[in-house]
Amino acid sequence: MRTAFRYSCPVCQTESRRYATEVGARGHADGHRDEFHGGDEPYGEAIVPVAGTRLERGDLRVLALVALLLAAGLISKLL
Repeated sequence: MRTAFRYSCPVCQTESRRYATEVGARGHADGHRDEFHGGDEPYGEAIVPVAGTRLERGDLRVLALVALLLAAGLISKLL
């Protein structure tokens, strides 16, 4: 099973949605800190791996777009 990631903020007692990559969860963390903590890093915040989860719809759209672009690139090389 594929591992997904969440951002966890102990100060707000909140957890982000699932992200397919750790980079996605870190991006959420950056936005959360800017919006709710003035850019400061709350003590105890973490990027938490979540095993055995399915991908969110937005993640699937990104993966489909990447696959489409790769296929288009391969076809253009063959022509």
